[in-house]
Amino acid sequence: MALIFFSCSSIFLSTDAQGLASYIPRIVPSPTILCEGDILTLYINDAYPKEGGSPIDSRPLIMQDRMYSEGATACNYSGKEYYFDATGILPQVTGDNVLSVDTINTGTICSPTYSIIIKAKPSKSGTYRINWKAKYTFNNYPSYPTGSYDIYEYDASIYIQVVNLSKPSISASKQIILPTETSTLTATGCSNSSDYQWKDDCQNMNWNLLGNPLNVNEGKYRVRCTQAGCMGEPSDPVEVVVKPILPTSTCNLGEIDENGYLKNREDYHEYFKVTEICDKSEAGCTVQNIFSLMKSDYRNTAPQWGDFTLLKTTSSLGMKLMSSTTKKPSSNCLQVTLKTPFSYPFSLSQFGKIIIPCLTNNGNYFGDPIVQTVDDNSYSISNITLPGHPFHPGKVINTIYETDCKVYIKSIGLGNSNVYECCKECGILMAQINKSWGLSIFENVAIRLKKLFDIAK
Repeated sequence: MALIFFSCSSIFLSTDAQGLASYIPRIVPSPTILCEGDILTLYINDAYPKEGGSPIDSRPLIMQDRMYSEGATACNYSGKEYYFDATGILPQVTGDNVLSVDTINTGTICSPTYSIIIKAKPSKSGTYRINWKAKYTFNNYPSYPTGSYDIYEYDASIYIQVVNLSKPSISASKQIILPTETSTLTATGCSNSSDYQWKDDCQNMNWNLLGNPLNVNEGKYRVRCTQAGCMGEPSDPVEVVVKPILPTSTCNLGEIDENGYLKNREDYHEYFKVTEICDKSEAGCTVQNIFSLMKSDYRNTAPQWGDFTLLKTTSSLGMKLMSSTTKKPSSNCLQVTLKTPFSYPFSLSQFGKIIIPCLTNNGNYFGDPIVQTVDDNSYSISNITLPGHPFHPGKVINTIYETDCKVYIKSIGLGNSNVYECCKECGILMAQINKSWGLSIFENVAIRLKKLFDIAK
């Protein structure tokens, strides 16, 4: 937004041509509302004075640093030829980040009409001042004696107020919700005179969600500050995912249902990762097809050695390791033992097992046991930990879903650590590591699934 204040003056030193001295310039701003980063254009139309009713009706011709009428051209008035010359100084402009100063003649040599055009890109509020001068010499000009007139100086100023909008941030009351719940998003960082405007990236919507705080369902949300038509930089996104309500496992292999998780204990943790699998414009990109592909091998949802890395490109290593083992489709109550870094003595759980005697029965040298359950109604496969797994009780729910024109997999992990009761600090640390590392691990699992889809196309 730009608040405009004008100050105009016409300064002349001495002249007999009083009509020239009576000219008062005025700056015309465009646009009148200026946002940070916008280009400001200032116009001074008819920038040089004219003698009212005289045949000149003109201002000096400006070319580079000289202003003059081309002396070889005789101008005619009432059958009488006349000449005039004007020597001048190009406009001097002071103000924030002036980009250019130009003059344009929209008339003719004998009857020119000049405008001064200034472009700037202000980053802050402030005053622009424009000063320009001219000296006239008349030769055989009607009503004026031949000779020179002293410098005429013109001055004008304008105050521009720029709207600077900060980048806001978002906090969520919860990022994992049930189908019947909503999450409350609260934005901070905009000024009291600004409004908050929201967008759901997942639905590819415009910035048409208003209010703060905002109750939302599943989606990926951004917010920005707005004021007087100006839009600030959007915030970083915050995702909210829905955790499907799944049937209770009846495998009776030692798995524990969510109701048995100790959610008030310090080692309880949750995390989620959403990864795009394909665009629905691609052949075979449907929720049903991707879910069938995911079910074709339990390893499409269960981490393998190659997934335990922070480098996404190494998911190809996981695929190579998979090719050396036996394919086994996911099914209800399928029990498998994962070979992961947590399965060996140098992992955190086994290190604790060696150092702290009370952890002896809380780890498994030979792998991390899980049982899988499959829910066709929600397109979900769950990995539920069994006794001996370092994160028992716990589980990861992998769900295929679509929004807008893409198909995604979301992996939601939750549970406790199995060492908390023996070593409280160890359990809390393991939970923190799993919450952070799980994002990378299950992104790599998802990348493997995406590569399998690409191969199958």
